[in-house]
Amino acid sequence: MWRIFYESRPSLALASTFQVKVLSGRALPSFPGTHGDCSTDLKLRPAIAYRRKLFKAIEKAGVPELVTCIGTRFDESARRAANMTARGESHEHPVRNKEGELVLSPISDWSTEDVWEAIALYSSGELPGYSDFEDTKRIYAHSVGTSCAVVADAILEGSARKQGKCGARLGCHVCQMAEDKSLANMVEYDERYAYAAGLQRLNRFIRNTRFDWSRRHWIGLNDQGWLHQGPTGYLPSTDAA
Repeated sequence: MWRIFYESRPSLALASTFQVKVLSGRALPSFPGTHGDCSTDLKLRPAIAYRRKLFKAIEKAGVPELVTCIGTRFDESARRAANMTARGESHEHPVRNKEGELVLSPISDWSTEDVWEAIALYSSGELPGYSDFEDTKRIYAHSVGTSCAVVADAILEGSARKQGKCGARLGCHVCQMAEDKSLANMVEYDERYAYAAGLQRLNRFIRNTRFDWSRRHWIGLNDQGWLHQGPTGYLPSTDAA
């Protein structure tokens, strides 16, 4: 490897995002055992940016410090429980996250059955809530190709437990960490999801070409300025059609 020295320039936010780096051949998708840049750029950073913008607007109105409620549960998996314990999460007292914001986990001690019972009570109007959760039930049901969300969740959770993973999972469209069949089931189950067929094909293409060296650059520059010789990003000629 050779070190390349160059003038440092401020990076543009768009040029530094996961999808632009992959499409421009400067990075690879988040394959298992590598990195989680897709999750950081597509979910974490936008959420943090939105919260900060919202908090600033509310603070200007004279509102005291806000607390963000999150849906993490100890029952989801051993790994999730360990991380929550390390952060000191609970349903009683808010704690500060890495960004210094206060977060509370109101359903931290709930089981999966508790969650579905609450959804049923809210959707039926027995309890007052901000949503009827119809879209939530629809997505869970259709992700397994059924009409019942609870049955679908039981199927997803049972399958995940056999593999030693957490419960029901509906991943992002480009996720490669596990073979997520939920989107494929949705596209096949109902024509309303036809718009996502292309995303499903892209997911399969990325998965099937991970070790196709003929589609990859063999010289690349990493973030530390080192010139790397070996398979790096996809070539411009790569066609996912």
